[in-house]
Amino acid sequence: MIQLLPSGTPTLQSTSTGNWTRPDNVFGTEGTIDAMISCTTEPAKQGPKTDHLPILIALELEVPQTDNTPCLNWHEVDWEHFKEVLGTALAPAPPLPLASADEFQNMAQHVTHAIKSTIEACVLHSKPCPHSKRWWTCTLYYTLYVPRET
Repeated sequence: MIQLLPSGTPTLQSTSTGNWTRPDNVFGTEGTIDAMISCTTEPAKQGPKTDHLPILIALELEVPQTDNTPCLNWHEVDWEHFKEVLGTALAPAPPLPLASADEFQNMAQHVTHAIKSTIEACVLHSKPCPHSKRWWTCTLYYTLYVPRET
């Protein structure tokens, strides 16, 4: 831990003697020092009836940006229509016993292509809001907002 507040910076004025002392310290790590712009006291912002000075720390922090690439919106899929389109795409290849590895690979490619083309046709893309909370779930909502029975 490294001292962030410069030495000799007073943080408290004694009410009995009026002397300035420094009982308040500010510590940080190496990463904090790299991001720190300034660490000072601000006597002008001292609250009424208080003896300690406010300590102001200015940090230059990088705000991580979310990935705004459009993604598939599985919540809005009409699953009946999806099933119909997929059935139509799979219809040209009736289920037969696969006798060789080549037949199996061809059928796997056909099924994969049918699924991909159905997804492209039936699943819309959505552009997520950069401020959305992707970690938020319905379970969290009920835990937070629905009162518990006691």
